[in-house]
Amino acid sequence: MGPTKEEINKYLTQKKGQCWHEYYPYQQGFGSMQCIKCRSFKAPEDFFTWDGMGNLITWAKRQEFWRPFVSYNHKKLEKVLGPEEFTPLLYNFLKRRRGWN
Repeated sequence: MGPTKEEINKYLTQKKGQCWHEYYPYQQGFGSMQCIKCRSFKAPEDFFTWDGMGNLITWAKRQEFWRPFVSYNHKKLEKVLGPEEFTPLLYNFLKRRRGWN
């Protein structure tokens, strides 16, 4: 079985140089929660949504791996991909790429 959506979101968030927010267990279910690492009240980004995928693409286009990613996946990218297809595609490419693990 492959990685979970949470594992993919965590990996990509950290690759973007952002905090993967973690919370105290007692905060769960109490509305706004504050990250114990960065003190933010913002929820972790979900790259399996259209907005999250859009933010991921915007970031990825500015990275050195974008051209090799597009070149390697050009057949798959010719199709209209939603977040459920694109996000794991980028994740798998980066996990296999040397120096990005």
